[in-house]
Amino acid sequence: MTGYALLGIMFGIVGGMGLGGGIVLIPCLTLFMAATQHEAQGMTLFAYIPMAVFALVSHFRQKNVRLKPVLIIMVFGCIGAAAGYYLASVIDAPVLRRVFAVFLIAAALLRVWRQELRPRQIKNKSRDKL
Repeated sequence: MTGYALLGIMFGIVGGMGLGGGIVLIPCLTLFMAATQHEAQGMTLFAYIPMAVFALVSHFRQKNVRLKPVLIIMVFGCIGAAAGYYLASVIDAPVLRRVFAVFLIAAALLRVWRQELRPRQIKNKSRDKL
């Protein structure tokens, strides 16, 4: 129970920041909580619903949501989700785990290549005024 609570907190923080909580939750569920890859993916999607609603309300209040592009993304995202579910349901768990691992590695390498993971330089405002 405690392990799931800690995962929930980490998942909520990372997902609420818009970083994709599944990147944290799926590996943790499979590596530390003995969930199968299919179970971890299903649990992550289900757990994401209330967290996404909470984060969406906050972003909507701050006017960070542009509705027209979101509606287009939603429609095609639902089509993609149905296709993704079908693929995940016909792929064996060990293969699915490898596909997920390759995706995570590719995403990390792309961010490094774009130099998004380097530390940001923080300007000292008091020094800039001198």
